[in-house]
Formats: sequence, structure tokens, C-alpha cells
Amino acid sequence: MCIISPMTNDLEQLHGEVERLVYSSEESGFTICRLLVAGKSDLVTIAGTMPGIQPGERLHLRGRWINHPIYGYQFRADSYNSQLPASANAVRRYLASSLVKGIGPVLAGRLVDCFGDDTLRVIDEQPERLTEAPGLGPRRVESIKRAWEEQQEIRGVMLFLQGHGVSAAYSNRIYKTYGQEAVKVVRENPYRLSQDVRGIGFITADKIARQMGIDEHSPHRAQAALEHLLLEQAGEGHVFTPSAELIELCQTRFDLPGDLLTAAVGILREAGRIVLDGEAVFLRGLYFAERSVADCIRALAASPGQRREFDAPASVEWASRRMGVELTEEQRQAVHEAVLQKVFVLTGGPGTGKTTILRAVIAILEALGQRVALTAPTGRAAKRLGEAAGREAQTLHRLLEFKPGEGRYGRDAERPLDADAVVVDETSMLDIVLCHHLLQAVPRHASVLFVGDANQLPSVGPGKFLGDVLESGVVPFLRLERVFRQGDRSGIVEVAHRVNKGHLPSLASGDSLSDFYFVEVGDPAAAASAVVRICAERIPARFGLRPVRDVQVLCPMNRGPSVSINSTTGSGRP
Repeated sequence: MCIISPMTNDLEQLHGEVERLVYSSEESGFTICRLLVAGKSDLVTIAGTMPGIQPGERLHLRGRWINHPIYGYQFRADSYNSQLPASANAVRRYLASSLVKGIGPVLAGRLVDCFGDDTLRVIDEQPERLTEAPGLGPRRVESIKRAWEEQQEIRGVMLFLQGHGVSAAYSNRIYKTYGQEAVKVVRENPYRLSQDVRGIGFITADKIARQMGIDEHSPHRAQAALEHLLLEQAGEGHVFTPSAELIELCQTRFDLPGDLLTAAVGILREAGRIVLDGEAVFLRGLYFAERSVADCIRALAASPGQRREFDAPASVEWASRRMGVELTEEQRQAVHEAVLQKVFVLTGGPGTGKTTILRAVIAILEALGQRVALTAPTGRAAKRLGEAAGREAQTLHRLLEFKPGEGRYGRDAERPLDADAVVVDETSMLDIVLCHHLLQAVPRHASVLFVGDANQLPSVGPGKFLGDVLESGVVPFLRLERVFRQGDRSGIVEVAHRVNKGHLPSLASGDSLSDFYFVEVGDPAAAASAVVRICAERIPARFGLRPVRDVQVLCPMNRGPSVSINSTTGSGRP
């Protein structure tokens, strides 16, 4: 089986016979084996993606010698050529490996004793002769024949795929996905690989298609390119892309004609892979996630709760006394609305008292006998929420019992959360898909309180749920405006609020210690020098901090002269 993959000039060659397998993953094809190499007294350790190899096979490998920190010196194979064993002893070990169903060590010995070096040729070309070996009848011969043919088909598929430049690792995944249909699928439409096979995206599928001679103006390529761009847009946070913008982008990136792309949009729509809503083009999953979120919010707001009757103003007063905090009128209103509304959004910038309000709301809900679930999109945010509330808070994935191996959530509409109220903090980081799964799992009698600042960290995934909800005006919300005394002493908080209001912040720093300083520098190289000086000298001298341990350097780009500050100071990552 000849395996071809891109080579570089520094790859070395190695030839030998597989003595034994140390490890082999049926799922990934990753294999570690011991190789008997001519001229070497010791066996050589080989590692790489080499699905299906067995003791006795002869391997011709290309790769690099590495010194593994745990397992020592070994040859890491980038590509290999596998040949069936030739000698009788090698054939005996090859068949004894149980590679061919129905042939074990005892029968392998009988076959080799009968046919010698010619054993594999007899199995392949003259299987009827196998009855010449002791103890083999027609039924068992037929079983061996079928198993051998199946094994050769697998080798043929791998040969075809890797003969077209597909790496051993990808070839194994493709075969696992399509089985004996792999050759047919790849010949007809190699772009299906980007849809069906984990780890193969459009760019890889496009390279395979080019190597196979597929027309670059193929309808399949146009469809796959459009989906690829929609996935890229989703990765940048967009739930949809305007049709004209998507086609223009695809024309520019992949040199595809507009009429072909217009037709491809229609085909993808008919196939249900994308959804058109006016001029907006959605990936199907994102469209239905956004629709689901809207439908769930409407259903929650319209459904009656299961909370007993209570005096809301008196409850707010009780919570204020219990916490020992005099709530402002704005805070009292926020607590009042958050307790009464089925769906409510509490928003505001840093230092506006969101945490104080949360504590009051949670105290009232628990006093009313409500089961309150506290959650946030990230572990750090959940930890902060739990510390502020004085009770356990979970990440959304943990709350919804996400099962990574299955890619699904244990909590959904069929098995909703055991909660009467759900409090979601740092909602600005909540993307549309995760929000869909959350709201699906919230029982209709429950209330939901979303807390966050739309000007803070956005979601990693597509969609800006918090910003969209606030802009819609459909969900009741309260925006906290007052910055309290503790926040007033923070230069960062003051700057943040002025910027959010569209005002130019004061950039001058006085003599007193502050947490915000602005240093104006003319060019990137000078900026690097300035940051080195600030981190290594001025900050340690002024605040008594240690540069490497206590100072973190952030920058908006990962290239350019300014990035050199990381290696120069060692004070954090850019």
C-alpha cells in the first residue's frame, strides 16, 4: 500500500519489517510499533498514523528522528509504504495477528506449513486450494475468502486516498466515515469531506479536489466555498451574512463567477443547508437557534409562574436590612422588577452595583422558597458569581450537563432544569447557540434574570444576545447609571463610563496613585521601549510589584515591533 503525503527535503528514510505492535488506535489509526531494520541489532521504535499495519509487513517510511521526553529515541513517520510479507516466517506472524477473520495462530501455522512463501498469493488468487491444508473445509475457506477480500478493499481505499495526496491521518478518518463508499464519495464530490469528516475543512478538501483534477468552477466547489465563508463569518461573531456581501466575498477569495455562486445559494437553500431570510443568509443551525431564542423568551414571558403571593416593596426593604446595605432608589427599582418579571435584564457598567442587586434578588427568591440556579458562561465568571452570592454557581455547560463525547446537552425541553429561577451573569459572553440550549432547558414556570454589560467582553461564538435584547426593547430591562464611591476612585471605571457615553476621557494623570495612566508614543518601536521601561522599572518602583509575576502585558495585535516586548521583559503574553 503506497502512502503519499507532502514531503520536505529534511525527511529521512527508514526500511524494515514490523516485529510487533506496541499500540494501535482503531479510531485514529495512530500506531506505535517495533521495527526490525537491516544492519541494526536493536529494534527501532516507530510512531505515526499507520492504520491497519500488522507484524510481518515490510515498511518503507519517511519521517524524522525525535527524542520523546518519556519514551526516548524514536522515528516519527510522516508517510509510509506498506508491502505484504514475503518470507514464510513473516507470513506466519502476519496471519497470526488475527488481521484476517477466521485465521488465528494455529491455522496460520498450518497454512504456511502447506503453502510456504506462496501462502498469501494462494489466499488472494486461488482460495479454493486452501482445503489442501489440514482441518479446512469449504465453509471455513469461504469465510476466510470474504475476510481477505474485505481487508484488501480497505487497503485499496487507503491506497486510492493517499495516492491523491491525502495524509494517512485524514485517510483513516475518511475511511471510518464512509467505509467502502469512500472512493466513490471522494471521486464524485471531494467537497463532502468538509461537511462530514472531522478535521477536514474546505481548504483541505479543495486541495484534494485540485489534485484529483476537479474543475475549479464545479458547482460542488461553489457550494462548499459559500458554507466555508459562512462558518468563517460565524467564527467572527456573525449569525448571518447579507447575500450580496457573501457572494462578493466568495468571488474575491476563490475566484468563482457570480452566476455560479447565485445558483449555489439556491441549491444550498433547497437542500436545507442554509436559510434565506430576506437578504440575510444563515447557516441552518444558527437560524433556528436565533428563532428558538426569540420563541422561548416569548413563551417564558407569557407563561404563569409558580411563586406564592408576596409584598414586593416590603421584600425589597427586608433584603436591604438583611444585607445591611441602604439601597438607592434605582437599586430598589431594579430588585423589585427582577423579582416580579418572568424575564428581565439588568445591565450597567462597572461599579454600578449589579452585584449588590443580585444578592438582594437571590435572597428574596430563596426566602419565597424558589430554587435558584446561578450560572455564567465561563468558569471564572461562575466563580465570581458564586463568591458574590455566597452560594454555588455553575458554568452553563455544567448546569446543562453537556456531554463532550456525544456533543449534546443532558438538560433540554424534555428534561428541563430543576429550578424556579435562573440567574445568568456576564450575559455579554453568551452566544446565540448556547443561549438556545439554555432557554430550551428552562421550565416554562421559571423566571430568568440576565445580568451583564453589553460593552464588556463579547461572546466567542456567533451572536450578541445581550446587545440585541436590549436594542429590541421587547424584554423589560433596567440600565444602571450611577457609579458608586468605590468605583469613582477607579480611573479605569471613570474612563469606561465616559467612553460608553461618547465623551473623551481625561488622559492626564496627577501625582496621586491611580489604576489608569495614558502614555502617548509616536511609533510601534518606541512603544515597545516605553512598555519595557514601564513594566521593568516604573511600575515596580511605584507600586512595589514584581514584573514577571505581577505585570500582564496585553496588545491588540500578534505581529509587529510592539510584540517584541513579550520576549524582552518576560512580563506576560501579548
